[in-house]
Amino acid sequence: MKAVEADFDTVIVPAREEGFQRVFIGERKWYPIRLSPESRKRLKYVAAYRTAPISAVTHVADIRVVVALDDGRWAIEFGSVREVAPIRFVSDGATKTLQTPRLTSLDRLLTARTLNALLSKRSE
Repeated sequence: MKAVEADFDTVIVPAREEGFQRVFIGERKWYPIRLSPESRKRLKYVAAYRTAPISAVTHVADIRVVVALDDGRWAIEFGSVREVAPIRFVSDGATKTLQTPRLTSLDRLLTARTLNALLSKRSE
């Protein structure tokens, strides 16, 4: 997973509708996910990007704890989930949709006009 910027505190995870409803909303978790030691220390928020037909980040949650799974991946557990104004992915032919988790800051995410700006700017 590549960081969108050096100053991150949020992971955006792609979620199909069934997984979003059952796991993100129902269990208040997201798993399995690969996270570096640095990411596990710095992450404070998880944002759900709901895949097509919604194609937008619609919810954000405060991370309560990150728990190791048996296979070397991680589960993010959170408490309350809040709905945010949709941050839409706009199909423009230049930016690929979100298919893997991406790191950003909550401020940058919530002030973005579209998700495209976050997806097209990768840190080197």
